[in-house]
Amino acid sequence: MYIFAAHISQISKKDGETIFNNADVTGCASKYIREIGREKDFFKAGDCIPIYGVTDSGKRFLK
Repeated sequence: MYIFAAHISQISKKDGETIFNNADVTGCASKYIREIGREKDFFKAGDCIPIYGVTDSGKRFLK
C-alpha cells in the first residue's frame, strides 16, 4: 500500500512538514510542498508537477 498526498495547493508550511513526515507527496501548485521538497532533498520524479518519494516504498514505486 502506498500513501500519496495530492491536491494540497493551499496547505500551510507547518502542515506540509507534517505530510512529509507521514506520506509521499505530489507537488501540485503548492509553494510550501515544493520548498520543503527542495530543502530536504527528497527523491523527486518530474519537474512540472514533481512527486516526492519520501518513504522507501515511495522511492521504489517512483523509480
